[in-house]
Amino acid sequence: MKDLFVRQIASLGVLLFAVCGGFACSSSPTSTSESGGSTGSGSGGQSISGGANGSGGSSASGGLIASGGSAVSGGAVTSGGATSSGGATSSGGTSSSGGANLMGGASSSGGTTTSGGAKSSGGTSTSGGASGTGGASGTGGVKGTGGSSSGGAPNLGGTSGLGGSTSAAGGSSSTLPWLTVVGNQLQDPTGKKVILRGVSIEGLTDQSETSLGINGLLDKITNKNDVTASSTPEAPGSPGWYTKIVRLPADPPANGGTVTTTYINTILKPAVDYATKSGLYAIIDLHYVDNPYTLQSTVNQFWTTIAPIFSNYSNVFYEVFNESSVQDDWNTYAANMQKWVNTIRGLAPKNIIISGSPSWDQNMGGAATNPITGGNIIYSVHMYAQHYGNGNNWNTQNVATCAAAHPMIMTEWGYSAGPSQPGNGTDLGASYGKPMLTWIEGLGGSWTAWCASNSWLPDMFDSSWNLLLGPSQQGGFVKDWLYSHNNQ
Repeated sequence: MKDLFVRQIASLGVLLFAVCGGFACSSSPTSTSESGGSTGSGSGGQSISGGANGSGGSSASGGLIASGGSAVSGGAVTSGGATSSGGATSSGGTSSSGGANLMGGASSSGGTTTSGGAKSSGGTSTSGGASGTGGASGTGGVKGTGGSSSGGAPNLGGTSGLGGSTSAAGGSSSTLPWLTVVGNQLQDPTGKKVILRGVSIEGLTDQSETSLGINGLLDKITNKNDVTASSTPEAPGSPGWYTKIVRLPADPPANGGTVTTTYINTILKPAVDYATKSGLYAIIDLHYVDNPYTLQSTVNQFWTTIAPIFSNYSNVFYEVFNESSVQDDWNTYAANMQKWVNTIRGLAPKNIIISGSPSWDQNMGGAATNPITGGNIIYSVHMYAQHYGNGNNWNTQNVATCAAAHPMIMTEWGYSAGPSQPGNGTDLGASYGKPMLTWIEGLGGSWTAWCASNSWLPDMFDSSWNLLLGPSQQGGFVKDWLYSHNNQ
């Protein structure tokens, strides 16, 4: 998600979440934003939906989503989170609910972001979160701890990466093969099942302004000579990065306007071309955490411009809309998503299209019987610790139901240490990372970890771009997992 939205927590006896644009948010190291994957046109860290089936959560008008934390329906609340009925709504600028303050610019109504997006001070914190029907759902905050193994082999099938067809557009070529959807599998041209494993970076504009820039970060996460010590027993030594796919959160057009030629030529296309040169599959993620029904025209205009530019890139996927902040049913959401998919498919006949779902990408079960049409469609889920429940709660059952019929990709999941992060001080790799990845890969699902950043939370690097290691950090864990599955 393009994290131009920040979620913050302030203490009012409970913690209130202010959304900074989903887990793909640009935030200060202490902040987290993401609403079960919710993002806005802001910048921030991780976003929480605390359980997708809550009633509430709020979205800012066209930009910063500030949900006063968990919107609770059914009494479930996140531990350490806010039990707010309805949440706070930010419309037209900085939102501060219960003392959460934003620093460094805030997303305004219409998606405008100042100085690299909203920065979160203090971050959000939730421990565990509630999930399930009537579960607590808040836009903002970090996903909590929890989850144990639900079984499932981590390596069903395998991945194909090299060889295949060559495509070129605008002078850029990819040697990666076109992938296609066959039943509930993603397959290469030989019919081999593909599971793609990788990372998401922070919002493209924010990353371009860091000391590494976009290209420097892509070099880092594809460096097969990185001998950073392992932090988990699964891959002792972890001598290099074996990233197969990268998610590139595209900044939503400012003020509900259209994507500019300058942005395409100086930010988006160079990022995609460098990912292509680096041998990566690349997801162009339109990083909204917002109400999709108020942005129909803007989103359609974005894809009308962008889809044909990369239509000959065999390695490029289109993620239509990062996260919907509206908690409605699949059938209502699907009708709106179908219109955007029709636009993209008419301009890009072969590219994989990633469809989101209501409630911060957590309510896609209805797609099993009422799918998006157009061919080569896969479905995304955002699954933080408080949403993962051993494969048997409302969130995971939605994923399992969809995965039985269609390919899935988890475009956001993650954890990190820090006072604002749930589960701080515990081995989240053991309680959430390992069992959750085993479960989603057992369903044939691909994934990108959130977030290969040194500021958007949960982060994988420190301020000097050193990989974060330890039982409460996902940096070393993700690198080790990629290495241990590098031949699949």
